[in-house]
Amino acid sequence: MTIIFLQNIFEKSINGEWGNEDSGKGEATAVIRTSNFLNSGRLNLDNIVCREIDKDKNSDKILRTGDIIIEKSGGSPNQPVGRVVYFDVTDQDYFTNNFTSILRVKPEYNSKYIFYLMKYLYDTKKVLKFQNQTTGIINLKLADYLNKTKVNIETIENQNTIVDILDRLEYQIINRNKQISELSNLVKSRFNEMFGDPILNDMGWEVTKLGVLTNKISSGNTPKGGSQVYVDRGIMFFRSQNVWKNKILLDDIAYIDDQTNRNMKDTILEHGDLLITKTGRVNTENSSLGRTAQYLGQSGKANINGHVYLVRINSDISKRFILEILISDAYRDYIRRICVGGIDKRQLNKNHIEDFPI
Repeated sequence: MTIIFLQNIFEKSINGEWGNEDSGKGEATAVIRTSNFLNSGRLNLDNIVCREIDKDKNSDKILRTGDIIIEKSGGSPNQPVGRVVYFDVTDQDYFTNNFTSILRVKPEYNSKYIFYLMKYLYDTKKVLKFQNQTTGIINLKLADYLNKTKVNIETIENQNTIVDILDRLEYQIINRNKQISELSNLVKSRFNEMFGDPILNDMGWEVTKLGVLTNKISSGNTPKGGSQVYVDRGIMFFRSQNVWKNKILLDDIAYIDDQTNRNMKDTILEHGDLLITKTGRVNTENSSLGRTAQYLGQSGKANINGHVYLVRINSDISKRFILEILISDAYRDYIRRICVGGIDKRQLNKNHIEDFPI
């Protein structure tokens, strides 16, 4: 194992290219943007754009298998700039835009191993001290990041072994997620067959309000000091980006200390609590408005911020049954009808949650 600076791993750092708008002459080339990045390090090319870029003048900027694409502008207060994805697409030529750079790995290293290493550095927030924010955009000081960050590098034999293990694990994760998605669709289909539409109530079930079935409905707070009080490890602090439809994502989890958690004792989570996001845009497919998931962690080890509701179901009621109702497509449409706010940005008030028909 050797210790080297990141800059010594790459042949060069290559700026992205945006080119000109597609004129429709059939001369445009696909361009990858940060919106094509997945936090898993993979690419989603469903919404690829095409731009006219001179391939002869920019031949070095055409992506090659094994290139690592790094985000150098973008990010958010909750998601640092500097995400990386691994390029292994061979169906056509691709460029990457000017908010990104290409890191081309020297041939003596396994490029996939270097990608996993770069992703580890991002996931452990080593990029934070190389951020620079101007006019609302967060930029990565890429040269400083590469020149000042030291890493341990395994022998090429160990690199190959590590990549083989991690690739097989990733394959298993992808397959398991696919199985979970298919099972979720089956559960939803059977649930609808058995109980019908939860809003139309076409089977004539007795209806009551969610508030009657709960012993607590409460939204969280932003702790005094905001994100400055976050710690590296401690009590999980869920925000709207962590609460999705029937799942809780920990990719961008924040932590608070025990004292901050005790100061917010009203929203300390218990195992089985339902979490409902409070705010979001209504005209986006993955809107954060009204998403519901169940907390299955240890009681007392998590809390929520002001964009999330805690819903604690009575002990004699099936929490899973309530969850299946709240994540149904019918409820998604219902929430968009009753929410309040502006043309696009809306929210659910506590009385909305209490009056949910069950």
